[in-house]
Parts: sequence; C-alpha cells; structure tokens
Amino acid sequence: MRDLTTTLPESQTKQSIGDHLNSEDKAKDLNVAGDTDDRSDFKLNCLSLVISIEWECNKASEELCVLSGVLSAVAFPRSIEVTQANFRLFDAEVVKNMVSHINITDNLYRLQLKRLNMTADDAAIIATSLHLAPNLHELELSDSPLHGSVSYLAEHLHHVPRLVDLTLFRVGMGYQECISLGATLKHLPELQRLSLSYNSLGDGITKLAEHFISVPRLKALGLGGTNMGEEEATFLAHSLKHVSNLEELYLGRNPLGRGVSTLVQYLRNLLNLRKLDLKDVVMTKKELDNVTAASREKRIKTSYHVSILIRNLVEVWILVLTMYCRTGCNFKLS
Repeated sequence: MRDLTTTLPESQTKQSIGDHLNSEDKAKDLNVAGDTDDRSDFKLNCLSLVISIEWECNKASEELCVLSGVLSAVAFPRSIEVTQANFRLFDAEVVKNMVSHINITDNLYRLQLKRLNMTADDAAIIATSLHLAPNLHELELSDSPLHGSVSYLAEHLHHVPRLVDLTLFRVGMGYQECISLGATLKHLPELQRLSLSYNSLGDGITKLAEHFISVPRLKALGLGGTNMGEEEATFLAHSLKHVSNLEELYLGRNPLGRGVSTLVQYLRNLLNLRKLDLKDVVMTKKELDNVTAASREKRIKTSYHVSILIRNLVEVWILVLTMYCRTGCNFKLS
C-alpha cells in the first residue's frame, strides 16, 4: 500500500497529468479543462490515474481504513462502488473518515455507497461536495440511517442536473424528506430511475407524486415497502400520466387496499410497462381479475411480473392457472 501511494517522480507526474487530460478531452460530455489549475495541486502516485473502484467490505473497520487510503490516492475517480457484504456496524468515525477521503470531482459519474451504516454527518459531506460533480449520473446511498439528512442532501441535488439514477433504499426517510425530494425533482429532468423502497413514506408519497411532471423520462420507480395505503395508491395512479415512459413499477409489500383497482385503471397510460411488482399485496378476487384483464389488454407476457398474497389458497391456484393460460404472465405466491 505504501508503494502504491508513493509520489511519482516529477517528470512522470507531468506526463501522467497530460495523459489524463488528453483522455478526458475525448469525452465530450465532461468539462474537465476548466479545472486543470485546481487539479494540478494533487501529488500523483501509482493509484492517481485509477478511475474505477469497486470494493466489497467483508471484515471489520480496519478494511475501511485501508480503503480510505486508496480513495485519498485516487485523484479523479469516475466510478466508486463500496458495499458491505454482511450487515456489520462499522465505527462511525471510521466511516466518516472513509467518506471524507473520496475525491469528488467533475469526473465522477457513479457514486454508490451501500450497507455502510452511514450517518447524517456522512450524508452532509457528500451533499456539500455535489457542486464539484456536475457530471454525476448515478447516486446511491442505501441501507444507512440517514433520516432527516436526506432533506439536506435533496437541497443540494440541483448541482447534479445530469443525474439519471437516484437510489435511497432503506435510509429512514419519511414525510418531510419526501417533500424536500419532491421539490428538487424540477432540477433533475434527466432522472430515469428513482428507488425509495423500504422507507416509511406514507402520505409523503402524494407530495412526491405531485412533482412527477418534472421527471418525464422516468423509467423505473421503486416504492415497495413504503407504507403506501389506498389514498396514496390512488393519488399515485392519477400521477402516472406524467411518467408515461415508465417500464418498471415496484409497489410490493404495501397495504394498497382498493387502490389496486385504481392503479390498474391507469396502467393504460404506461405503454412501455414491462414489470409490475405487487409482491405481498393482499387483493380480493375482483382486484386480481382487474390485474389480469389489464395484462391481457397490454399484451404483456413473461416480462410482466406480479406476486400476490391471498388468504384463500385454493381460489388462488385456480385463478393463477387461469391467468397463466390466458396471458402467459409470471405469477409468484408468497
């Protein structure tokens, strides 16, 4: 590790910087040249020109300490993916140190930090650095207790207008965070994937859906396990007209109630829909029939995925066999 982070000779450093800038000039969608003066402050080493880091943590906090050194040495990363293989509580200061060593620049395209038990302080470090990464396309901060800091993060998302994929899976966000995130969608016109599953959003979903008109290119929406009830499902259904390019819709593990029928009525607005996840959603026979009818009308076959939980299993098996014969859909029982 010491050899890898040793500063390169001055002559080699100048050549490396030139090679880096020349390669970046070829990327038309990145504005790198204007930042040359600031970047010249970096002392290059053997890791300086690494552009992609994919790190899976399997051990204790010591591994994150090593990663901090690597991140600090990588001057202009384009893709950073750090995840924890097993849910393990890392020391908060170690995680904060790791996050603070990420060199966030306009070369950064992807930043994914998963299962690291990050805190509000870590989210704040990332949020206040987003103005340095205008070309960021993918941002994921999942499985961490960020809670209210999601609002602070949302306030800074206007710095990354090219964002295509935003994943905040199981981060402890709620109603107020939905309001903040919804308000910032107007700054994310390129957004194609939004995953907020396994957060207790409740009626915050309506506040979020009010702004779907700002993200017409949205192709995947994850709201599974968000405590979405009948009222929220109904409001969401009426908002689907604003995201007519939607291809994947995840609503599983929600008490949708009669909202299922309303949702099905508006599926006709989603001409490109290929996957509908209703896993562990309790439905009546009538609601299940409506789902089946909609699938027949849209002629969606094996790529259409519905998982259903109904208490009368005998009735379910009869319905599933009937629907499969009619539509070829893939149904799973939970």
